[in-house]
Amino acid sequence: MIFLIDYERKSGRLLQFKRFTDDRRAEAQRERLDIELGLGDARGSREVVLLEADREETLRRTHRRYFESTETIIESMLNS
Repeated sequence: MIFLIDYERKSGRLLQFKRFTDDRRAEAQRERLDIELGLGDARGSREVVLLEADREETLRRTHRRYFESTETIIESMLNS
């Protein structure tokens, strides 16, 4: 599974999250490129990435910063 993430660094906000099956890789790459090309001045404050994982739960565990606040991540680390 391929995941498209558009993340705003400054606010820590997930702007877009989209799933693609492996056979739609070219479509995912085109969408990422379209977003990147449209960023203009916002390019430095945004991350637009394609990530692969066997399922969404795995991605949410391995790339927590896109889905959880910094405070939540730190709190869970302190409590484990």
